[in-house]
Amino acid sequence: MAKSKKAAENVFALRHTAEVKVAVPEFQLLSSVKYLDVEALSRVSKVKIDVGFFKSPCCERHLRAVIETGMVTSLEMDSCSDLIPANSDLAAFVKTALKRARRSVTGKWKPMPVKDFLARAGNIKEIETNCIEFTIFGHTFFCCQTGDGPVSCVHIEPIVAKP
Repeated sequence: MAKSKKAAENVFALRHTAEVKVAVPEFQLLSSVKYLDVEALSRVSKVKIDVGFFKSPCCERHLRAVIETGMVTSLEMDSCSDLIPANSDLAAFVKTALKRARRSVTGKWKPMPVKDFLARAGNIKEIETNCIEFTIFGHTFFCCQTGDGPVSCVHIEPIVAKP
């Protein structure tokens, strides 16, 4: 059944300029990482270790390193419970915001030896996982991307400026 002309007139696209406030949450490296046995982890066939987390008002997004035969082969991040799939516009915005914050993710994840990964784990830019919080029209979102993987977001409480 075809839409009526009147119904078609009630749907339209609108471009509007709005200020978007962006914050880069700090990555919290777990204090226990410095006590990990690099030699033992280098010999294990496959294991996942918790490295740290991005803290947001909604949840902690924990980052895990997947280790296979002495190499960190990938990174996995916990998702929040109310994950919003990022459409192409939202994903493009997040990538632009990360770039502007000099936190852009460049290229694909490249496996590296456990020893090298753990030496770099405190510098989240080097391990290619980044998150941002942004507020637009009074709604705040917490979005993350690992490597060249998909952007994932969750709606959270607004960012409150600290006095």
